[in-house]
Amino acid sequence: PTNSCKNGPKISYPFWFSQGSLPDQYCGYQELGLFCDDNGNAIFSPPPGKYYYVKDIDYANHILKLVDFDTANITCPRALHSFPLGNLPLSHSPLNSNLNFYYNCTHYPSSGVPPIECLSSGANRSFVFLMGNETEGFDCQEKVVVAVLKDQITSHDDGGLINEFAG
Repeated sequence: PTNSCKNGPKISYPFWFSQGSLPDQYCGYQELGLFCDDNGNAIFSPPPGKYYYVKDIDYANHILKLVDFDTANITCPRALHSFPLGNLPLSHSPLNSNLNFYYNCTHYPSSGVPPIECLSSGANRSFVFLMGNETEGFDCQEKVVVAVLKDQITSHDDGGLINEFAG
């Protein structure tokens, strides 16, 4: 069967539509249950406590586009965690690139690397890099790696990444 939320893609195998309780039988992978929130958005919650808006499911090309609840509709979003695949029957696509976010850095190069101003506090700075383009000389409290579709990255310089993904 095919279902959908008011503001979401069609939900069909290998995904299944959850109506709030676990069914006796699944028409899809148990880990791939989707549900609708009160606003009609399709929601995916792989590990308990982490929620993602389902923006698109491209069944023909096997692409699932998700947006983390923690970063949606926020002026200065802060990626809090990587997407854990765990035991999910999913894999990261070669169509993805990884962004490395460095938060609350106490030591960093003094010039040439633009910080994410809205996530800076006092002398501590935060930065984002396309994986492999990092600069040496950082001492940061936290690093989070986030996969994004390559076609969503329109600028490959660090300042452009800040504008696109960090406020």
